[in-house]
Amino acid sequence: LGILHQLIQDRHLTLFDGSEYVPWHVYEHLLEGRGLTRAELQSQRVFPIHPSFRIVATAAPPTPQNAWLSNEVAQLFDFHVVSPYVDVVEHAARARLLPVSTNTSAQEDAGGAGTDAGAGAGV
Repeated sequence: LGILHQLIQDRHLTLFDGSEYVPWHVYEHLLEGRGLTRAELQSQRVFPIHPSFRIVATAAPPTPQNAWLSNEVAQLFDFHVVSPYVDVVEHAARARLLPVSTNTSAQEDAGGAGTDAGAGAGV
C-alpha cells in the first residue's frame, strides 16, 4: 500500500527499477526551469504523470472473512456505493465503452460465453 499511497497522495512514484514518475507540473519545471530535454529526462528514467490521470478502483464490500477495508485503505479513496447493474444496463455500458470489432463478441453475447461473475466490475 505504500507505493499506492505515494501515487495517490503525492502524485509521485518511484519504482523498484529506479524509474520516477513525477507530477506534470514538476516535469514541466524540469524541462523549462532547469533546461533539461525530454531525452535527458528519459535517460534518467524520469517520466511525467498525465494531468488527467485518475485511479478508479472497484471492490466488493468487506466481509468478516475478508476485512480488506482497513483505516489505511480507507484514507486513500473516496467511496461510493453503487447498486448492481442489470445485465441489459451492463451490456449497454460495455457496448458504449468497448467498441465491438469482430463477430466473436456478438457470438459471445448470444451464447453467454465470457459472462463470469467479475465481468464488468470496472464499468
